Amino acid sequence: MLRRAVDTLRRVPGLQCLAGRLIVTVVGERVELEGADRMIVDRYPGCGPLGGMEAALRDLEGSEDAEWAFFMPVDMPFVSPVLIDWLLLEWGMAAAAGARICHVVVDERPLPLLCLVHRSVYPYMVEALTAGQFKVTRVLQAAGESMALLGNNQLASCLHTTEAGPGTCGFADEGWTATGEQERFRHLRFANLNTKEDFAEAETFIEAVG
Repeated sequence: MLRRAVDTLRRVPGLQCLAGRLIVTVVGERVELEGADRMIVDRYPGCGPLGGMEAALRDLEGSEDAEWAFFMPVDMPFVSPVLIDWLLLEWGMAAAAGARICHVVVDERPLPLLCLVHRSVYPYMVEALTAGQFKVTRVLQAAGESMALLGNNQLASCLHTTEAGPGTCGFADEGWTATGEQERFRHLRFANLNTKEDFAEAETFIEAVG
């Protein structure tokens, strides 16, 4: 699944146009990188995804020209290059308008781990982790509101959410038209594979789609 995630990022059209080479980083202690460029270790181990996000933003502190980190969970294998490209295009416009945190919402359910985060959010993550607050959605929401207040803009949050419903980029936008049988797998587009049953359903989907 890690190798699939790395390959997905390598195939995002918009990321290929960036100056220099795309750097794919694994957050977490791991020997086999499965095609990624490097690995960084959590400073707050055992704190869930927020600890990994803090590690990535802390890593950006040492770079002069890297301001943003795009996060993609390894256990969401059907997030496609086309979908990521569409999200980054929208999020780029949101960033130009002042957003510093962008994430996906599906069926009114936030998916904060598929996101684009500016390195200025780093202090808020450190503060949350130190206080024992590990819920990513809650931390990002609070950070967005605080940053908006600091900018004297109480009407707009620095948090931007994108509704990725049936009408947005997905399987159909990549040249695949779902049959009635395949339509039942649409929920897998943003699904986390956490159990053997999840994995078996994903394999069934791949067999159905080809």
